[in-house]
Amino acid sequence: MGGGGQAAWSHGRRGIQARRARAGVRKLISDAFQEHHDTLADDDMQFDKRMQQLTAKLQDQFTESAKLDKAILKNLASLGFTGKEYP
Repeated sequence: MGGGGQAAWSHGRRGIQARRARAGVRKLISDAFQEHHDTLADDDMQFDKRMQQLTAKLQDQFTESAKLDKAILKNLASLGFTGKEYP
């Protein structure tokens, strides 16, 4: 009976080691996933911030373009061109 008990204990010990190994692997996978997820979230935040900056810059350029259009039309009008000369 002593031999059977030792075999069961040995198998139980291997089972515990196997469970610990699986738990370690799960932890590594979980940590890697979390790191990847955090990186993606950072990329998303950087993208959002960059898009806000670019959109603001584009709006400024539209505003400047409108000012330049008015100045050009004013200068053309002062030269006698109203824009009606062209189709």
